[in-house]
Amino acid sequence: MGMSNLLLDNEDKFWKLADEVISECEHFEQFWTAMSPQADLLQGTPSHCENDNELEDLLSEVWSEKWSEYV
Repeated sequence: MGMSNLLLDNEDKFWKLADEVISECEHFEQFWTAMSPQADLLQGTPSHCENDNELEDLLSEVWSEKWSEYV
């Protein structure tokens, strides 16, 4: 397996986990707390965030998109 495959696999793992976790969270803060420790899976990928603020923005977009389906 090449390095790019490993990076893409890790990114897929992050987004699959996010999809599972988001449904279990009542508030964005719960989602953030669950997903921020997993940010290392995004290292070297197009979704990589340079800091917590960027990660928070990315997760906030996902949160808003997910829950806008129910509004």
